[in-house]
Amino acid sequence: MNPNRHSHRLAALFVLLAYSSCEQPPVSPDPAYLALQQRAVALTVDVAAGTVRQVELSAARGSATGVRFALVGSNEVTAVIGNVTRTPSALRRVRVRFDLALTNRLLRSDLVAASFPAPPAGQVVAFPFSTDPAGLFGLKVVPSDDWDGAPWNFFNDGACVPLTPPSDCYRWEGFGPTIPAGATTTAHTVGFDVDASVTSFTVYVVVAADIRDRATGPAIGVSDVAAVFTALVGGEAPPSRVIQVSNTGGGTLSDLAVAVNYQSGQPTGWLSAALDSPTAPTNVTLGVATATLAAGFYQATVTLNSPDASQPVSIAVVLLVGQASFVLSSRSVDVTLGYHGTSQTQTIDVTSTSGVPVPDLAVSIEYGSDASGWLSATLNSTTTPAQLTLIETPGDLLLPRYTAAVRVGSPLAPPQTIIVTIGITNPFPDLTFTGSRPIATGGNGVVNSTGFAVVNQGGGSAGQFNVGVCLSTTSSQSGCVLGLEAFVHVIGLAPSATYVVPPLQVPAPPGTYHVIAVVDPAYTATVTESDETNNALDLGQVTVTGP
Repeated sequence: MNPNRHSHRLAALFVLLAYSSCEQPPVSPDPAYLALQQRAVALTVDVAAGTVRQVELSAARGSATGVRFALVGSNEVTAVIGNVTRTPSALRRVRVRFDLALTNRLLRSDLVAASFPAPPAGQVVAFPFSTDPAGLFGLKVVPSDDWDGAPWNFFNDGACVPLTPPSDCYRWEGFGPTIPAGATTTAHTVGFDVDASVTSFTVYVVVAADIRDRATGPAIGVSDVAAVFTALVGGEAPPSRVIQVSNTGGGTLSDLAVAVNYQSGQPTGWLSAALDSPTAPTNVTLGVATATLAAGFYQATVTLNSPDASQPVSIAVVLLVGQASFVLSSRSVDVTLGYHGTSQTQTIDVTSTSGVPVPDLAVSIEYGSDASGWLSATLNSTTTPAQLTLIETPGDLLLPRYTAAVRVGSPLAPPQTIIVTIGITNPFPDLTFTGSRPIATGGNGVVNSTGFAVVNQGGGSAGQFNVGVCLSTTSSQSGCVLGLEAFVHVIGLAPSATYVVPPLQVPAPPGTYHVIAVVDPAYTATVTESDETNNALDLGQVTVTGP
């Protein structure tokens, strides 16, 4: 057989009809033909039960003998099987019959008599190419005379010689000169004489046909069947839309016309539709005018028609007119950062509340009175939907908390504000005083101080320092009189720890003094503090009398 020497357009479907029983294990198909087998139709027929089911070819029973390629596959043709019967016949043989019909799955093409292999009649022909098991003389499975056509040479042999396989002569069944697009033929009964020892068998049925495309008239095609426009109340009209119009059929598509139909009860005149040319291919341009429209949802239909086309084509048009308003996905951000620590980033969604994009978005920052420059705010788009990115950088900020207001605005919509607050984790000590003022004085020229403490309110440990009292002529440490002071030495103070200052006695000449609790400046120089403004506390005034 040498079908490659034929240049005709050959369309042949090899339909796999797999008969099997539970006793016979599956045999793997020849790997060389696997890709081509996937196009064939595999049917497993349970003869005893009289049922048929379609299976994947990898589950088919039988060996890899016989033709396995298909020029027209299961995407184009479906085999329909029914009425499976099994009856005894002579000489320990069984006659197996079933009804076979063919469905043309092509929607725009007919199947007609094949150019090659040459059919015995001008029809679409199916013939059993091979069987498995087969054997030579004393064949175990042979086509019965239920196949109406006598043996015919479909390929290269000059004549049909009975009982001399391999031969290119096969019985056959005709299914008419044409199987129209989408049609199913009438069922034909075909059969096989099977040795009684064979419980299942596989037959490879070739359906030979040429594909003939049907002539089609002009048909209107469009690149989009819907168009959506959005606009703001009192804003600019949205850009126009261009939709391509093509001829998806045959011939010439001319005399195109376009019409606009508005939804009943809604305003009219807001939609325009114009063709570049009355002959396809062309474009139709859709435009909307929104100046007189209130907020709402408007619908219309654009219809394209031509006397050349069998039916018109419609384009659904939707217009949404809305107020300019938007919302932020969050109205506050509160983070805690370390001194000179890593920056943190947040993303806030900016979305329209009416479904209509809000343009000309801008962002600004208003800082509190403490510090500025620690926050950046950027928009990835000036039109909703957009994303607002906030980045907080602690740098050398030391105060416990900082606040800023980020404002997103548009000339067309009310602004929206998000409050950003950061707390700073303080890595330094912060020494401050607590306590009451039980100051006792006597007539012996001394000042006694008790009942106050120093607390480390910072985030780091304090090194050694002196803490005590001095007598001042004013209410501040700057007025302390040299020599009128008393101190105790503190080795160190951990974060949140408190040191209770023991009673101190300061000799002083007669007079009135302010008693100032202080941290010795000579020692604070070695103890870096986050805040040294609270290193002195006026404990009140005392009067010293003479001895």
